[in-house]
Amino acid sequence: MGKSSQCACGKEIVTNPRHYAEPVALGVYKIVHSDGVFLTEGIGPNTPIVTTLKQNACAEVVETRVEEGCVRGKINIFLSCDLSEMGDKNTGWISLFEPPSFVWAELVSE
Repeated sequence: MGKSSQCACGKEIVTNPRHYAEPVALGVYKIVHSDGVFLTEGIGPNTPIVTTLKQNACAEVVETRVEEGCVRGKINIFLSCDLSEMGDKNTGWISLFEPPSFVWAELVSE
């Protein structure tokens, strides 16, 4: 049931809080797209490209944001697929997914 209050004009206002999205988990993501994903300098997908993370590469995502309808993740390090060793130490942003169905990376460990 919604919450109600009264407007200054005397009419009742009913607000219905809605849950539109779940928070995106931070942790280790594995690149699943066959073309890989660009690591960019900035949060926007059209900022300069640092490198490309290939399919099956892993990266630790430490922050997420939505930019131009795409969920982007800030990474600090790349990891081997078995998570045992550190790879390159480039930082930047990668695209994780774009609802409803385009996916570049999937969470493998929180």
